[in-house]
Amino acid sequence: MKPILLITAILFNAPMLSSYAKGTKMLYGQDDRYQVVNSTPMRNSIMAQVSKSKVDLKNLKFKNFISLAKRHNLCADEKYAQEPSISECTSFVIGNDLIATAGHCLFINGKNDKENCEEHLWVMNYTINSKLSKSDLYGCKEVIRIGADPDEYWDYAIIRLDREIKGAQKLTLTERLPILGDNLTSIGFPLGAPMKVSPVGKYFGLEEDLPIYSLDLFQGNSGSPIINQNQEVFAIHIMGPSDAIYYDSKSKCNRYNRCEPNQSSCQKNLGFPFREIGISFK
Repeated sequence: MKPILLITAILFNAPMLSSYAKGTKMLYGQDDRYQVVNSTPMRNSIMAQVSKSKVDLKNLKFKNFISLAKRHNLCADEKYAQEPSISECTSFVIGNDLIATAGHCLFINGKNDKENCEEHLWVMNYTINSKLSKSDLYGCKEVIRIGADPDEYWDYAIIRLDREIKGAQKLTLTERLPILGDNLTSIGFPLGAPMKVSPVGKYFGLEEDLPIYSLDLFQGNSGSPIINQNQEVFAIHIMGPSDAIYYDSKSKCNRYNRCEPNQSSCQKNLGFPFREIGISFK
């Protein structure tokens, strides 16, 4: 992996790093994801990246969105199918006014990092039962560091928001990798849905110097924290299988794809490790 610290001229779409080889599956064994509630640890440290076009600032509500079922043609009986699909990526708090996410989240819709910084909001408390509050909406002041090279799998961004993040606790970062077989968890916004916890994952080592693991993550989870057994974040989620959902010809709709928990029948999830980024930011 080449040490590229700042690349802002490379434009690429989110699916490039959110996808993987065809013939893969996405859910590892049972779908263990669950809704975030007020008592969920780290709840206030996770933020959703949402286009300003989807936020009605006057009436403090989301607009111009549809359900997961409609956006992804997801079968009505699939888990969370009737929930709204609003956000584009996940991020998490690492400083008083700093968040971390995947680099490709700032190169979406054919636009560069500066444009996406200006055209998005970062939203706290995007959960199934929460109401939108002005205090939960943050703008992007600047992108202070970014690695965005799909050929080398550099994929991270550190963003300074427009003010100090109130009511949030910054997550503990570590440059240490887990031990093979260690349990992992993650939190984010799968397919743009309200915040979910993926509580049951395993660490499988490195590929191309990137951590590989089994967690039930989807498009929209890009930028999610990958959390070790000590509740430390060691990586940012950047990549998963391309066919997370498949077409059920009998039902004429899409279903979640599934594989064995040990990854024997699926492609891997990849994260970008903080040992490549460092854990000190100003």
